[in-house]
Amino acid sequence: MSFTMKRRDALLSGVAALVGVSLGARGSAQSSAVMPEPDVFIIGHVDHGKTTLAAAISSAYGADLSYPEINEASLADSPLTEYSRQKVGYSWDGASVSLLDFPGHADIIKSMIFGNVRPKGAILVVNVTDGPMPQTGHHLEIGNRVGIQNLVVFLNKTDMVNDDYPGGSVGFMESVERHIRELLSAYGYPGEETTIIAGSALDALEGRDPENGQAKINELLTAVQKEILQAPAADTGSDGTPKTTFDSELYMLTTGEGGRRRPFFREHRATFQFSSGAVVGTIRLSEGTEIVNPGDNPWVTITLDAPLSIGQFQRFVIVEEGMPIGAGVVSGF
Repeated sequence: MSFTMKRRDALLSGVAALVGVSLGARGSAQSSAVMPEPDVFIIGHVDHGKTTLAAAISSAYGADLSYPEINEASLADSPLTEYSRQKVGYSWDGASVSLLDFPGHADIIKSMIFGNVRPKGAILVVNVTDGPMPQTGHHLEIGNRVGIQNLVVFLNKTDMVNDDYPGGSVGFMESVERHIRELLSAYGYPGEETTIIAGSALDALEGRDPENGQAKINELLTAVQKEILQAPAADTGSDGTPKTTFDSELYMLTTGEGGRRRPFFREHRATFQFSSGAVVGTIRLSEGTEIVNPGDNPWVTITLDAPLSIGQFQRFVIVEEGMPIGAGVVSGF
């Protein structure tokens, strides 16, 4: 079998896994078991301390994985494309939990759209000395669109704040917290009600200042247990009503991943493969977006040529000439 044929078969298997069907000998859809629901993502801007937090939690309540061990993320077994992530297990209050830490921004985005893990929620990590950064908002925006509804925030690196900061240490941290709450609200989360815990993952990992380190990790895990793990699951199924138009967050495969070689523009025709069937339709780009290149992550409206029973947060694959070129999540109607 040629490399091209092997790649084609792998991509078609990826389509089946992503939308929740299996493929028979001639590509016919058959039902398959739903993947188990999961785990908790760690998201946030690069270098804000996500991996240090994972290492601190693992050191106290898990397999004691070191920072370098967590930082050497492995390739995820994901349909259609590859991304890097590390799974960090811990036990707290009788529950076994897996944290998923990602080395890069693109890895988080790919996992949200392509990953075979459906997160129960996420810990948003923000470095207090920087405050929210561009990737902070991007992760919140996409997280809300793909159904990550339960969040807690860890305001990290408080050991670096002193009274030389504007407003003194207390005033400065309060202003950063206000900014985070405003950002959460702007992206559809309950900003005023979301738990924000300020502390230092490095203090916890290195055994310094227990009140600012380990005690804050304990507070965080209590909040994760209550506000993420015990929260009702998002409704990701169809409500039974056929629909033709919906909004969606997409990720377009790069050429190297098997995607298109050229960009597409304002209105693009393709086939959309859901677990409930495949329908031809049109991708319409959001205002201000004129072109979508391979590897882009656009926000779009899709209109199907025929009604299909689909539900919010359902995943689907975009197909051209029998081959997948991207995937998406139904974000609203």
